[in-house]
Amino acid sequence: MIVPTSNGQTGLAGEHATTAALLRRGWAAAMVHGHSPGIDILAAKGDRTIQVQVKTSLTFKTGFPLKQAMLKPHVFYICVILEEERTVFYVVPGSQIDAVYYRSPCGILGQIRPKNLEPFRGAWQRLEQQSEGLMPQDLGALGAL
Repeated sequence: MIVPTSNGQTGLAGEHATTAALLRRGWAAAMVHGHSPGIDILAAKGDRTIQVQVKTSLTFKTGFPLKQAMLKPHVFYICVILEEERTVFYVVPGSQIDAVYYRSPCGILGQIRPKNLEPFRGAWQRLEQQSEGLMPQDLGALGAL
């Protein structure tokens, strides 16, 4: 495996891996390439459309930084570990992010902590079971896509 040499490359590798994983599972998925703050991928399956934010790391030992202001109950957070031999995905609905998220006392910073992610490992079915999805008020922000 080629190891990304910067945080930007690591993040982009995780977004591509997640998009591919969604496509393999029957979702029409597209990366938004920074055109919508806090959203990396839009995906649709049938009449369901979802927003995905991808957080990527090369190791399970570190957390996934995520500012508190970026937390949204209707967004799915997919944490990606790019290991040497495999890629591991954790699918966390925004409505359940508090189970894995640490809020810094400063009120600004925070992170998704790996130690609580196991119940979300490979949990792609959560994308279809949850009632969260694209909120109507968010459609305007995506018009430039």
